[in-house]
Amino acid sequence: MHENAAHPWTVLELAAISGLSRAAFARVFREALGQAPMQYLTEWRMTVDRDHLRADDLTLPQIADAVGYGSPFAFAAAFRRHHGQPPGTWRQGERATAETRLLANTHPVP
Repeated sequence: MHENAAHPWTVLELAAISGLSRAAFARVFREALGQAPMQYLTEWRMTVDRDHLRADDLTLPQIADAVGYGSPFAFAAAFRRHHGQPPGTWRQGERATAETRLLANTHPVP
């Protein structure tokens, strides 16, 4: 999952890779990480999404493709569900926050 967030992972495929049955894999995964495999995958994709939105000048369609969403609309819907706002709005807010921090560090208040 970490090496290829864009892959269309399934619990069955992950279980096969681990050498466990689907049910055993799901149980062990939940016990180890405290959440279901697909929930974890969504969280991981959101982490990668946020990293791209903060650091890159990738377009939203490019980010959607890089992280495995079928379309920019699917990516935007998932991001909005997860963060309560569209990815473009989130990106603008993060950039504004970063600029504010930069200005505060370069112009200290006496």
